[in-house]
Amino acid sequence: MGEPSDQDALLSVLCSLTATLPLVGNGQYILGFFSFCFSMYFLRKLWKPAKVIAPDDFRVIILGAGVSGICMGKKLNDLGLRYTIIEKAPALGGTWWENIYPGAACDVPSHLYSYSFFQNPNWSRAYSHQKEILRYLQDTASRFGVYPHIKFGQRIKQNTWNKETNKWTVETNNGDKYVGNVLISGCGGLHVPKFPNFPGMDEFKGDAFHTAQWKPDYDPTDKVVAIIGTGASAVQAVPNLSEMGVKDLTVFQEHLVGHHQDLTLSIQSG
Repeated sequence: MGEPSDQDALLSVLCSLTATLPLVGNGQYILGFFSFCFSMYFLRKLWKPAKVIAPDDFRVIILGAGVSGICMGKKLNDLGLRYTIIEKAPALGGTWWENIYPGAACDVPSHLYSYSFFQNPNWSRAYSHQKEILRYLQDTASRFGVYPHIKFGQRIKQNTWNKETNKWTVETNNGDKYVGNVLISGCGGLHVPKFPNFPGMDEFKGDAFHTAQWKPDYDPTDKVVAIIGTGASAVQAVPNLSEMGVKDLTVFQEHLVGHHQDLTLSIQSG
């Protein structure tokens, strides 16, 4: 998985160029053209971005070690800039670490939902599941040296801009402070649960949780389960829950698209 090494890229360039000349010389211009394009593709892999010369105290602070935070870390490594990623969770991955509900997957084709600098030809599915995407992000952070820059288990308490020094001070919940010239937010919007508000909600005695906070040890076997909402998470979770031995599964939807009426869908086991 991922990009070829510099040695492999250089070897591919040399082989392609060597093959191009005889093809063109023998009048096989189309094959020669494709061979030349192939060599240019690998030649691009050998290009390295120029390092940025920055003051010794110049530092970038990134909030979040999800997809965008990892990408930014890799790019800053390319430029030779110092940076720190602050992550509230005990592991990287962002929404792909947080969301573990049954059937959690990406609704964007995997070959598009990938870093351009670390493409993966070995996705197992067109729309990959959470675990495979998380492994991909972990491999990316390892390959490009992002891990050492991440501070895990630290939730942001406040960010303060100092007009005198033109620097940010980021304070975390455990009292640590980080000072940087640039503050970049890599915080996503898919991991903070939005709970409904209806009468009697606090009186329910059974298991109740959001899909974004799915309990890893929850067993729905022989239980009466209700899903509130029909968004992307429900579309993925409901079919999988229906195959996990539930006694009864009911989905509550506020209204149909274009209509204003209540709808209740019920799936009976057996």
